[in-house]
Amino acid sequence: MIRLNHHKPPDETHIRNACKRALHLQRLGMHELSYSMQNPISAVFLVWLQEHGVIAHGIEAAFVREGWRGVAALHELPAGALLLQVPEAVLMTSASAARDTVLGQAIQGYAHRLTAEQVLTAHLLHETARGDTSFWHPYIGQLPHEYSLMMNFTPAHIQALQMPHARQLAQAACDHSQHHWECTKHLLASLGIDKKWCSLKAWRWAASTVCSRTMHVPFCPAGALTPFGDLHNYHPPPPPHYPDIEGVITISGGAETQDDEDYGDGGYHEAFQEYCLYGRKRYAKGEQVFLCYGKYTNLELLEHYGFILADNSHDQADIPLSAFPESFTAYLTQQGRSGGSHCFLHCNGIPSWALLRDLRCFAAKPAERKQLGHLAVSGERISAVGDLRVSSEF
Repeated sequence: MIRLNHHKPPDETHIRNACKRALHLQRLGMHELSYSMQNPISAVFLVWLQEHGVIAHGIEAAFVREGWRGVAALHELPAGALLLQVPEAVLMTSASAARDTVLGQAIQGYAHRLTAEQVLTAHLLHETARGDTSFWHPYIGQLPHEYSLMMNFTPAHIQALQMPHARQLAQAACDHSQHHWECTKHLLASLGIDKKWCSLKAWRWAASTVCSRTMHVPFCPAGALTPFGDLHNYHPPPPPHYPDIEGVITISGGAETQDDEDYGDGGYHEAFQEYCLYGRKRYAKGEQVFLCYGKYTNLELLEHYGFILADNSHDQADIPLSAFPESFTAYLTQQGRSGGSHCFLHCNGIPSWALLRDLRCFAAKPAERKQLGHLAVSGERISAVGDLRVSSEF
């Protein structure tokens, strides 16, 4: 499951008004996002998008197999096709928070220096508390009511995690969100909003929204909440290229990719002042249109987005240095790599490129290491015997 979004079904009045609006737009020759009783988002939200210049190109919100609610192609879409245009005025960012006369003044006079994430989270709570008087009310009404990101874990959830470092990460996420709330709760109280929107529970809901649904924009470090754009579900990038080790049979990955390669599917266009999303592959009619947020392990996905993938080619298992012989950890210290951040296995059991490099150099004889060590740096084996030692002893 990619992302579970909850919604309230539209009532008859909403549908009737939306149909009237759609007929009016059709008479004007304007494009109208489609709505039906089977649509997973409300007619009011679709009309709001239309009224404020959001343009969808060949896509619609739909119920999907992977993620329950997502985006599907209305017709065949070529690779690289422009899918969505969202004007800057519709985005929720720290910049829109600063433009709000009430919140902007409160932030300027607040004793604590707030991060962009804290500002955007407070902005979302402030607009939610405003109810139907908020400009973003139709969008906020489509947001999930609950999240499963780590910051929402109970002590029982944390203890259910198997690995110690996973439990530490989950506890840190909970502590971090509580600290951000404690630094901001007096600001929320000064806004005069209902107490329920000033609670830690409400803060974690809004912070989870910001963490899991924002998209990168150059003018807001916290990103932008992008109406309709955040309906797209996640698809991982192509699998990494795994190294070959003598004596080990592996399942081949995809084409070789660089660690710093950007797999983004959208971006903010300053010239047009809008956020645009693109399809990176060809989509057939009715096929779900995904977005790629980047390369994540399952633990990272759980922390930042609240889900895991059953088959994640970018997943990895970290190896504590204590699992290696002391002679190997001493070698890492000599090489200036005592931190051990590169000590992990890919999902198919193959060591990371950096770990394999160190294992190959360590397993080589001193003369081999001196004469052929450059091969290990290049991702190649120093000798067949050395690789067999790596695969059998480590």
